[in-house]
Amino acid sequence: IQTEAKRRILVKGSDRSTVVHRISKLVSKAFPVGGALIIAKWAFLNGDSIFQGSNFSNFVRIGYTILFTFVMEYVSRYSHCFLWHSRALWWIHGSHHHQYPAIGTKPVYDHGNQYVSPAIELNDAFAVFFATLATGAMWAGSGNPSTLAKDCATGIGLGVTLYGFSYFIGHDIVAHERLGAGVANFFRKAFPYLDECASVHFQYHHKLSKRSDDHDPYGPPYGFWLGPYEVECLKRGEEYAQMPLAVKIVMWTSLGIFFAAIIQSFQ
Repeated sequence: IQTEAKRRILVKGSDRSTVVHRISKLVSKAFPVGGALIIAKWAFLNGDSIFQGSNFSNFVRIGYTILFTFVMEYVSRYSHCFLWHSRALWWIHGSHHHQYPAIGTKPVYDHGNQYVSPAIELNDAFAVFFATLATGAMWAGSGNPSTLAKDCATGIGLGVTLYGFSYFIGHDIVAHERLGAGVANFFRKAFPYLDECASVHFQYHHKLSKRSDDHDPYGPPYGFWLGPYEVECLKRGEEYAQMPLAVKIVMWTSLGIFFAAIIQSFQ
């Protein structure tokens, strides 16, 4: 087992020393701060419109928000494992593992790719994708009059947003210190479990392990907030921690209600 940092190739004129890297690093630090301020301003001016309906409407929105804030950890884990680390998307996600893999390749132990550390990664496109979906869902559910489909959409959008915000803090700011070590250490000291999740993520998922050809050399945990639990499952011989059956039933039932409400709204 070895960390990716030990595999890096230090070359003259690497991306860390270029003007483009310095500018992109500045942008990568300013963008999330600016985005948070914009969201906060919007919530202050328009947040009351989110829960302006009847008691039933608010119940649906709050319920879906809580549900999807939680289940997004599993969605994130499964997409990370089966999509981001697949041949289809590894060429994008590989930038997060300090390399630019060729399109159509999969994670391998002896990849031979040059070590890179861009301030803005191709992998950030996934965050933009989910943020766009969440924003679209909240926008679609914000109009009047309130309907069941709009209530569900609002709750899903809020849940994905809350999870994404927590993931950004834990994964990007703390585990990978994208806003600097000082900010990361502040959160580590303030929230011990966050510190544990960030440490587990970096110690396990960002280490290459020489395994059989059909196994991902990076391996679990693929989730973040349940990362310590995934490691415990791995020690018991369970490759992937499964979503609890009760959670599966509630999630698929809620999605069924949402899609049924959408179909009915067009009738």
